[in-house]
Amino acid sequence: MIFGNVHQPQTYNYFPPILKQAVTYFKQTNMLDIPVGRYELEKNLLYVNVMEFDTGLAEQKQAEVHKEYIDIQFLISGEERIFFWA
Repeated sequence: MIFGNVHQPQTYNYFPPILKQAVTYFKQTNMLDIPVGRYELEKNLLYVNVMEFDTGLAEQKQAEVHKEYIDIQFLISGEERIFFWA
């Protein structure tokens, strides 16, 4: 897991170009203006999935597993706790 801030380049300078493209998109786009939905940025390589939901209790959640994609989570508003085990 990499924890960073789009306004602090030192947290993502070493990313591969496709991930830097995602960070650039977040920096240049007012995410509050984008309706919920999926938006293709780079066909079959990079997309943005805008979601809106209420968070539940941690003990009622299951771990996320990704076999094909890297998941970049960009919190637009509110707050969220993300747990991980090393």
